[in-house]
Amino acid sequence: MRDYQPLIDSKVVSLWRLFNIFGKGLSFMITPETMLMGFLTVIAIFIVSKDVLNISFSIEFTIFSAGCIFPTTFSVEAAFDRRELAMERLAKLKATIVALFSQFIFLDQSRTGAAAIQIRPLLGNLVDHIEIFCRSPDQRKAAHWVYDDLSRLSESIHAVSLTHFGRSAAKAVDQPTGLCWGFLGALCTEFEGLAAIRSSETPRGLRLFSYALINLSCIALAPFWAHFCSHEVFQDTAGIGEDFLGHGAADALEGDLPQRLGCASAYLVGALFTVIVLSLFRVQQELVDPFDGRGPDDIRWDAR
Repeated sequence: MRDYQPLIDSKVVSLWRLFNIFGKGLSFMITPETMLMGFLTVIAIFIVSKDVLNISFSIEFTIFSAGCIFPTTFSVEAAFDRRELAMERLAKLKATIVALFSQFIFLDQSRTGAAAIQIRPLLGNLVDHIEIFCRSPDQRKAAHWVYDDLSRLSESIHAVSLTHFGRSAAKAVDQPTGLCWGFLGALCTEFEGLAAIRSSETPRGLRLFSYALINLSCIALAPFWAHFCSHEVFQDTAGIGEDFLGHGAADALEGDLPQRLGCASAYLVGALFTVIVLSLFRVQQELVDPFDGRGPDDIRWDAR
């Protein structure tokens, strides 16, 4: 039995992880907005049912599904690509900073580490200010802090090249100093690329259109969901001669099955459609600003 215990433990852990993922998925989908729109969808289906307004129609559902789902999935893809590009820029910034710091360690002719000690606080401030720039709503002020750090770095490179790299004052630049200037130029380039991503968004008009269409379609499609009732068959699941909505077998025999106050399929499919489209839109909304660190798919600033 002991031989099987690790296998049993791993199965239990895997099962628990699946339940955990399932629970997180439900909590992501079931939001106050989703519950409100689901409730309004059910009310709309009830209002257009046979005994109230008696409104129903059958159309090609692809028109509505494409109009609601395609713009949202397109926005999700655009937001995801934007997040991946931002992460690539941040990775290059970090790599360039590490490489520049390494130059101050290995090019120091005194071998005392004095050059690296001098540059380390400047690079630390630069990293902090880049994070503030990405996460702060006041981008202009934070950007000036980053530009000031880059200016101080250039001054430090010029000074350290004379005192620690062995550059002669008669020379404008030598090979060790040129390497440092190259890394500083790469820092400026990558930061400008990150700033361009930070100052832009996914198409705002497309997001507004998707949000309005999703909420309107949840209500406007109520007659279409009500049309499902004409295809629903009677099932005496409770053994009392009626289904759970109070419809009897006599209704089905008399051709009265287009249910008087709606039917299970109409309410279920209508509510499910509402949950699906609103959940897709929430995924897109969570990716609009990948820098704030609030969403599950945002950039992890604590992973350093």
